[in-house]
Amino acid sequence: MRSLGVVTVFLLGLLSQEVSAGSSVAQINLLAAPQSRGTLAYVRDSAPPEFTYTTDDAQSGNWIGLFEKGMGPDTGDDDKYLGWASAPASKGRVTADADFDQCLPAGQYDAYLFRQRGPRSYPVVGPVTFSYPGNPNYHECEGGICKPVSESCGCADGQWWCSVRDECILTTKQCRDKCPKGWRVAGNSCVQDICENPLAGVQWDAYRMSIGNGLGQIPYPEPASFLPQFNIDTLFGGTPVQPASGTVGSIGWRNGVAWITNQVLQPIPQDYFFMSWTGYLVPKHTGSYTFNMWWTDDVSYLWVGEHARSEFSESNADLKVDYASIDTFGKKRFSYSAEQGKPVPIRVINVQAAGPYSLCFGVTDPTGQAVMNTCGEGGALRESDGQIAYCKDVKFGSVFRHVPVKRAFTPDMPGSRCTNLKNGAQWNLYKFQPGSGPGHISYTSAQPLLPAHSIDMVLAATPNARYTGQVDKIGWDSGYVEGVGSIYPPADTGPRGYFLMFWTSYLVPSREGSYRFDVWWVDDVAFLWVGNKAIADFSETNADLKIDYAFLDVFGKKYFEYHVKAEDVGKRIPIRVANIQGGGAFSVFMMVTDPTGKVIMNSGDRGSGKLPQASNGEIGYCP
Repeated sequence: MRSLGVVTVFLLGLLSQEVSAGSSVAQINLLAAPQSRGTLAYVRDSAPPEFTYTTDDAQSGNWIGLFEKGMGPDTGDDDKYLGWASAPASKGRVTADADFDQCLPAGQYDAYLFRQRGPRSYPVVGPVTFSYPGNPNYHECEGGICKPVSESCGCADGQWWCSVRDECILTTKQCRDKCPKGWRVAGNSCVQDICENPLAGVQWDAYRMSIGNGLGQIPYPEPASFLPQFNIDTLFGGTPVQPASGTVGSIGWRNGVAWITNQVLQPIPQDYFFMSWTGYLVPKHTGSYTFNMWWTDDVSYLWVGEHARSEFSESNADLKVDYASIDTFGKKRFSYSAEQGKPVPIRVINVQAAGPYSLCFGVTDPTGQAVMNTCGEGGALRESDGQIAYCKDVKFGSVFRHVPVKRAFTPDMPGSRCTNLKNGAQWNLYKFQPGSGPGHISYTSAQPLLPAHSIDMVLAATPNARYTGQVDKIGWDSGYVEGVGSIYPPADTGPRGYFLMFWTSYLVPSREGSYRFDVWWVDDVAFLWVGNKAIADFSETNADLKIDYAFLDVFGKKYFEYHVKAEDVGKRIPIRVANIQGGGAFSVFMMVTDPTGKVIMNSGDRGSGKLPQASNGEIGYCP
């Protein structure tokens, strides 16, 4: 604000001045004293107001002030100016826009020319009364906010400026049959655009995935009463084997067919896939919309809000519904507080391994009316009433993304610095939870399922329990080791299954040449690492052998040869064997032969034609 405390003014007299023809300055009668020292005139139609002035007492602190008519300094109200401008020269043209309200309304105003020093009640010139037309380039918004006419008024959230009514109104209300930008006319209201021509219903995308517990894989669920434990985050980290897409009037289905219309939605094989329905809730009412999901096989998820577009995950799902008979109608539901006309993204995903599958889905509005309902338990069947819609040419973000898998712990490896190795291997058994995702082991179905356990995924979380021991040979048959007996932890320490078993030892070669490692008759899956990577850097991708389900990889089908150089004879070369098991019987058979074909260790026959044999001393560990 202009400081008036250091400004004094005085009235010198009255002066009448006529502006010459053609001047942009209005013809104005000026007040002046007999000893007048200046002139002051308003430039006609200027906005903000401009003035021309002259004075024979030029000072750097001289200024021109603008006041309400009759409210100038000669009435003791010099602190109530509406705008001002410096006038330091002997003559000039200035704009009084300092501390000025651009939305000052049209009307009669007074102007004064002040000296830097002098009594407040005595300006050099003034009052000069003039007519101000107002500024057509600005408008005043609610709360006295002044903005350029090119900018809408700063209405509260959920409102927009109606220039016809000169006030803020709800965004759902029309202003002379028009709606704010981004909204469209719908009857007597406005609803937010999701696209130019929204269509009732939803888009769907189906993705067939590979089988297993790794990234982008779907495990087989254990028979009832197993609660499916899919981890949807790791599912999004892979690549689909086969995709398909389309549109439909409602969410939900049974074995690939829409409940209401019997529309076939999935032209891809109906196992090991997930289905994603996407669209928008476009509410006709303000209030709570209730989402119900039930009778699902194997598991389904719901996201409502912006996270449904691309940031959806296992942890932020608004609803997760488990296996059919577990989550019946009404057991799990989600309520969303909606605003009339404001679209809300929604996404529903159904994950299925093998066998029959289904999902029932329903939405009711704040009045209790069905917006969509696909199964009888939810009331009358109906496809979308238009409040759930999609855009033909606009899709949500991809479900697939980068998902890092980090190891949470590294299993033990016996040291190699002892004087004498003990024949055989050390074993460590780690128990995990059933399901998919970090630290889980998936159940495996009977043939022809190829187990696809991911050791990297299992090691991405710490185990529930650990057991350890020693044995004279690597391999077993449901926990039984020929000549030793059962080495599986006692039954009272927990149920059998869902474990990761490691055998760790060292090959101490007695000769140069290729040592052959045969691994066969495995249930569910086994891995072999030979060399320094077996100590700690072992992974899914650098395994020297991966052996699949029993009869798939019989004796002789898969083996690994490790070439021993002359300088490596007698050195201790690390060995690690892993066996991952879901449920049921389990086994690993392993035989190692030296460059001459002599067996140096063998855990059993099962098609090898060789008798079980403990290590001959070339495979051992530090006790």
